[in-house]
Amino acid sequence: MWYEYRQALKALDQAQKDLKELVDLQEEIFSTTQPKSVTMDKEGRGGYSDRSADYLVKMEAVHLRERLMVAREALAAQKERVEAVLVLLKASGLIEDRVFYLRYIEHRPANDIASILHYTQSYVYKTLKKFENL
Repeated sequence: MWYEYRQALKALDQAQKDLKELVDLQEEIFSTTQPKSVTMDKEGRGGYSDRSADYLVKMEAVHLRERLMVAREALAAQKERVEAVLVLLKASGLIEDRVFYLRYIEHRPANDIASILHYTQSYVYKTLKKFENL
């Protein structure tokens, strides 16, 4: 179960990165609507372009609203998955799962884990090393 939890965390991290990229793109597109110096049109005379319309055109061109909605839904689903796996991890009777939960979720030191689970510290360290290698 601990492995599934790590995989769920990786998927959650990727979903957060994907959403951040889309939000950054939205901010970049939005920045074009902000006031700046007079722009020159094709004839060379000073003028103003309709920045709001440009913003909407750019947003539609990359289907940003739809992509943001999908990314937010994916992030919410990954959060739910992490919570579900965490519940299963906490309830697991496997020793590796219990060591993982106590160390990485409750942040307990190895000597506490050993006394709680009635195992030796060397066994706990050996188990923890297994988690670090993957």
